[in-house]
This record gives sequence, C-alpha cells and structure tokens, in this order.
Amino acid sequence: MSNAKTDRLNTRLTPEQSGILRHAAEITGTNVSSFTLSASLLKAREVIADQRLFELDDATWTEFQTILERPIQHKPRLEKLFDEDSVFE
Repeated sequence: MSNAKTDRLNTRLTPEQSGILRHAAEITGTNVSSFTLSASLLKAREVIADQRLFELDDATWTEFQTILERPIQHKPRLEKLFDEDSVFE
C-alpha cells in the first residue's frame, strides 16, 4: 500500500474561518494543511465509530432482549457511589 499523497481536497472559507484555523495551527506548531487534515481525520473517525453496525444472530438477540427486560436489581454499592460527592464538583 502506497502512502503517496495523490488526492486533493479543496474548500472555501470565510476570512474568520481561515483565521481560526491558522491560529489553531500556529498554537499546535503545525501548518494549516496538517492541522486541518489531523482534525478532520479525528472527527471522521469519531463519526464512523458512532455508526458501527452490530449484527446479532437470533439466539444472541433473544438473550440480549431478555437481559434488557429483566427486573431492575438493587445494587447497594452502586447506590452508595451515586450518593457520594463528585470529584468534579
């Protein structure tokens, strides 16, 4: 598999958008092309990961539904955890 960069992606920007990208690239010590490519690929991977298709055979689907439909179980340790103050507060 070749790593040669042969494809090109062009986009039009407002001056404000361009300024934001240039500033962010400067802060990260990269050029605008590298910054934009890196940020775009990160976002694209997140979007793709959120859209994964999970297929189950009939037996596994039935088991999954059974687990979802069973009665709620009291979990004292979990309840205690939720009663504690958050480290973020």
